[in-house]
Amino acid sequence: MKLEAGAAVSVRHYSGIRPFKSIVNEVKEDAVTLKLTREFTAAGISEGDPITVGYALEREISICSCTVVSINSKAGAIGLKIDSADTLMDKRILDRFPVSLYAEVRLKDSSKRNTITIKNLSIGGMQISSQNEFTEGQDIEINAFLDKNVVTLKAEIVWKTKNFSRFDYGLKTLYTNYNTRNYIKLYLQVLRDDEERIVKEINNL
Repeated sequence: MKLEAGAAVSVRHYSGIRPFKSIVNEVKEDAVTLKLTREFTAAGISEGDPITVGYALEREISICSCTVVSINSKAGAIGLKIDSADTLMDKRILDRFPVSLYAEVRLKDSSKRNTITIKNLSIGGMQISSQNEFTEGQDIEINAFLDKNVVTLKAEIVWKTKNFSRFDYGLKTLYTNYNTRNYIKLYLQVLRDDEERIVKEINNL
């Protein structure tokens, strides 16, 4: 399933603003251009930010993890790079759900906290984006802002890569209790159901 020009999509950003509607202007391979609505401005979206884009084609709903690569106010357009895409029917969706969440990270034996964003989340780990460079194998502590709750997770950095002016990291979550693990599982299911509902509403399905 591919995203197509003219499609109505839902957009999520870690600013906390509610998901909002936009329209696809153009699609080229792993790049997509959306109409620059006032909601983008209200969210304070910048180049390099992770956002998610949900859409429906032939009544099948998909969600993309994207990175903002350009904002053209004169043209009224925002350019995105599609990092990954999954259908909500895919059983992997709880293994890797595209998100755009605000979080803070603290390295082991340090009191300093750095701002990060979470690009995808699963029961077993997550992908994060940061302007700070960390080291593979480091143990870190994440304060993830999931709706109105702050969830503290311990994790290990298992890989890293440079993505534009930021670094992307893959983390393995190191749970200390089952309650936190079950909360993440429930949160992912609620997020999936919410995304499906919103995409259906904006497409009158």
